[in-house]
Amino acid sequence: MNTSALSELEKIDYLAPKFKLAYEFLHRTDLADLPAGEYPIDGDNVYAQVQDYVTEPEDRRFWETHKIYFDVHYVVTGEEKIGYCPATAMHHKQPYNVEDEMYLYGGISQQDQTFVELRPGDCMIIAPTDGHKPRCAVREGVPVRKIVVKVRADY
Repeated sequence: MNTSALSELEKIDYLAPKFKLAYEFLHRTDLADLPAGEYPIDGDNVYAQVQDYVTEPEDRRFWETHKIYFDVHYVVTGEEKIGYCPATAMHHKQPYNVEDEMYLYGGISQQDQTFVELRPGDCMIIAPTDGHKPRCAVREGVPVRKIVVKVRADY
């Protein structure tokens, strides 16, 4: 699954070798058993973040974009909603956070938001400039194991 404006999709080759490295990692059979943390795939060009958390109500989560990396979200266990909003409809809430590699946003109108529900085996690719709101509860908070593979945009 990918959600973006057609003009943006046409700029990106989602079957490029850098994305194939991400997909290969996600085909590992031990994803449920890996300890949470970061796993290098190709240095800082492509790496995986194994995350364990409990989803939260939508109003407790925040909108974000990235500057350097694509996100390839893959749900191993649990379920979550991820919001999508075109970056053109977003307004900066906080300055760029170098450590977390993200901008945070607020004031997103309901008409500009779309939510996608992800369950085990589902994947969503998010371009650096696409607004997204991860870790939202579908109905109530549930434990989730998710892998986010970071793919450098200029690699």
